[in-house]
Amino acid sequence: AASRAVDALPESHRERLKEGAEQFKHQAYNGAVAAAQFGGEMIVHYQNSAAAGREIMRNAAQEAWEELPEADRQRWLEETDKAKARGQGLKLHFLELSKPFRQQVFDRINLFIQKRATADKDMQACVRYRIRSAINDVWRDVVVELDTEIEKLVLPAADDGWKDYQLSSCSPLWIRAWVLYHFLPYDKSIFGQLRDPVWWVLMIPSVVPLFCARVAFFAIILFFVLFPHHPDEFQLISLILRFKGTQFISGGVVACMIGAAQYFVAVNYQDTPVAGTLVSQHTANTETSGPGSIDGAILESADFLGSCLLVWVAFAALPYSKKRGFDPKVGAQDQEAETGCCGLQRVKTRGGRLRTLLRYDVWCFCATVVLCGALCGLNMSAGSWEGMEMGDILNDYRFRANVFWCRVVYSFLTMPFVIFCIPVITKILTHAEPTGFTRLGTCVRKQIEYLDEELVPPPPKATEAAAPVDVEPDAGKNV
Repeated sequence: AASRAVDALPESHRERLKEGAEQFKHQAYNGAVAAAQFGGEMIVHYQNSAAAGREIMRNAAQEAWEELPEADRQRWLEETDKAKARGQGLKLHFLELSKPFRQQVFDRINLFIQKRATADKDMQACVRYRIRSAINDVWRDVVVELDTEIEKLVLPAADDGWKDYQLSSCSPLWIRAWVLYHFLPYDKSIFGQLRDPVWWVLMIPSVVPLFCARVAFFAIILFFVLFPHHPDEFQLISLILRFKGTQFISGGVVACMIGAAQYFVAVNYQDTPVAGTLVSQHTANTETSGPGSIDGAILESADFLGSCLLVWVAFAALPYSKKRGFDPKVGAQDQEAETGCCGLQRVKTRGGRLRTLLRYDVWCFCATVVLCGALCGLNMSAGSWEGMEMGDILNDYRFRANVFWCRVVYSFLTMPFVIFCIPVITKILTHAEPTGFTRLGTCVRKQIEYLDEELVPPPPKATEAAAPVDVEPDAGKNV
């Protein structure tokens, strides 16, 4: 009806009606902008007033504190400590009371995951049982970590105990502190370490599979972690995972490529000068080409044995390590400490599920040693070393190739350690709190500085403009 009424108006009246509607739109928009600006100014004024009020209150409280007698100050501090202790006790009591409820929630989530994972009606009963058992087994570790994270939100972090630690300027421990801070810093993530040129220099010997460089470097790091301070649980775990992870890459993948390249050069360039770059020519002293010719039998065997002994020493020190960073009260999984070797306190549960990999590593080492013995036995049965002395056998290219390839096989068998290198899996399966070393060489909890930035939501997508309307809401009234 309004549209028909507007159509009946003269052209001049319709134009005037449109102009009035446009003016109303502009006035409404300007009014909204002015109101928004006024509201923003009021918010800024309120924030400034609140900050000034807080500053006045702090100054007044500081002046009142300075005017108090010393006895009143001491009594105030004692009462404050008592209040904090009571608050801590109430928080612990709250965590204890809420634990059954949290357990019920976690159990329901566990059952839901099991149901969805084994919902296939064609799944065999044995497979369904194994999957449910595996989920239950891992879920216990997940529950421990969830309880610990909830406890972190409620309880304050404990003191690291290094507040008054000093290091003499002439002490040789500065070398230890410098190496540990750049290789295992407490205030840098992997992205911060990538910006540190010293970290790149330290990473070079940790991945070189030749001349026993990798074993020697990690042996030095292990010595720095164990002495002179009490070893930390997370640092021992991190050392084991780093060492085994680099062993899989450098001692397995890279060494396999080097061995293949040596075979290729030995076959194709045996009588050319090019062979001298990767292999040595055959001489009367059996200095032949092939895998193991770069390091020799002694360094190959040292790398092979060192890759095992270094990890076993770190595993042996795990029960005697200390848990820094955050020590859970309610979600704790560690057993009570007991007296171990030399009167030291030990906790058998240190390291979490990583302890089971020690038995796996021992079996892998024994299997590769048996493999090396079998290969050497085949060489002896074929008469390859008949009439040769022991020194000549150790320098023979066949013995060096046996040790080389057994070392490569042992390095490939460290693949399960690489899975533990994923940070989330490491935290769940080991229950170790991340720590790092300061510039003084002290081990403290990780304190990475995160970016405090508010993300602005993206602007809405532009929509198509609405079709022009000839009639405004007040057009009918005017008519």
